Amino acid sequence: MIPEAFDNTTLPPIFISNDYSLSYQEVFSIIYSTALKLEEENKNIAVLCDNSPESALLILAIIHSGSRAAMLNIREGETSISEQLNNVGCDIMITDRKDFSLPGIKVVNIADLISIPKCSELPKDIQPEIGTRPGGTIFFTSGSSGRAKAVFHEWGQHIKSAAGANENIPLEIADRYLLSLPLYHVGGFAILIRCLISGASVFFPAKNGRLEETIIDNGITHISLVETQLKRLLETEKGISALKQLKHILVGGGPVSGSLIKASIENGLKLHTSYGSTEMASQICTTSTYNIEELKTSGRVLKYREIEIDDSREILVKGQTLFRGYISEGKIIKNIDNEGWYHTGDCGYFDSNKRLIVTGRIDNMFISGGENIHPEEIEKALTSLEFVDFAVVIPVADDEFGKRPIAYIKTDMEIPSREEFKNLLQGKLAPFKIPDRFYPVPKNYQQKGIKPDRHFFRSLFQKQ
Repeated sequence: MIPEAFDNTTLPPIFISNDYSLSYQEVFSIIYSTALKLEEENKNIAVLCDNSPESALLILAIIHSGSRAAMLNIREGETSISEQLNNVGCDIMITDRKDFSLPGIKVVNIADLISIPKCSELPKDIQPEIGTRPGGTIFFTSGSSGRAKAVFHEWGQHIKSAAGANENIPLEIADRYLLSLPLYHVGGFAILIRCLISGASVFFPAKNGRLEETIIDNGITHISLVETQLKRLLETEKGISALKQLKHILVGGGPVSGSLIKASIENGLKLHTSYGSTEMASQICTTSTYNIEELKTSGRVLKYREIEIDDSREILVKGQTLFRGYISEGKIIKNIDNEGWYHTGDCGYFDSNKRLIVTGRIDNMFISGGENIHPEEIEKALTSLEFVDFAVVIPVADDEFGKRPIAYIKTDMEIPSREEFKNLLQGKLAPFKIPDRFYPVPKNYQQKGIKPDRHFFRSLFQKQ
């Protein structure tokens, strides 16, 4: 795993938290010893854990043993988890939750497998690499139906993904990458791999720590954020100071509003916008410069990936980072066409400088009075307003136009009228794209991933 260009015995710690500081040798000694404790190879082993050095070590140990680590969203309910495990054929789960049980599933507590304080007792001659027959990962990603798909990658595809990403956003041995995204999300897992192959350190933040304080107090140099996190940091002086400390800021999970890009440039931030997918092991395209025109795009295609735009403007992808397929009822189902392209369901085009511009989802687009409407375009315009923290747009039936957009927004102030929104969005949206109605996002809404749960809001509207 470790490139020959550097000596792992002289590297700074690879895993750092408030409680632990682990060297490469310690990390791979734990991985090796934990892998020996796991059951036979070629199994799907579920992981239900918060971000921690222990959970990262566990995932890598599962892969080292030749099995597949099925990463479960810690926000999912037991019914959903059971459905996912039955679908991929998991009969064993490792968790950090106490007294957790599921019918038909063998549940093991992570503390019974990994004890970091005892790492000094482990052998120090372990080679820092994943085993000769490495396993892989399973990430669950929801489609427009709300049903989770089980995305299977082999280890090598994550390595190629990390290598291409590191060529565009360099990671050096003295750098520290904050694990600011969950490991059950492919973007969080990508941070881990990018550091492992570069010699940089992964910093595991405290569970309830403030993001800006974590960055400042721990010498963080790199971070991956979603738009909401960036917006919150830009709202305070301390947040801006933290962002200015960073060498690189990668923003993913969807388009970034023009107002945030402008604020980032005005503050001299090293911002990167991107386009990625779980099926392609994280980033596909990413910007490399910090001018406003480039940041309004998703950047150029990274190494080891390929993109094609078909006649309907759908984005097709393939390359050395492409997943092996979806796992359904225990079987791997390849989801590519005859030429090896995966059809993303996203729409977009390349500008004159070969930078990708994503316009929306095919399955989200709807027709209103003969006009094509992409909810993502409206959401981007709404979140460009300073008082809107979050927005989701869905279509509803309309007698005159067939379908019309409505919006759910999150704001600390009273929701303006549609006429007020018309004035605020003038020049940003065509009048027919202004939602007919605006509702508050329910206080109990919890986003399970980095993209809005449209299925939830469609169901919510039907109940109103």
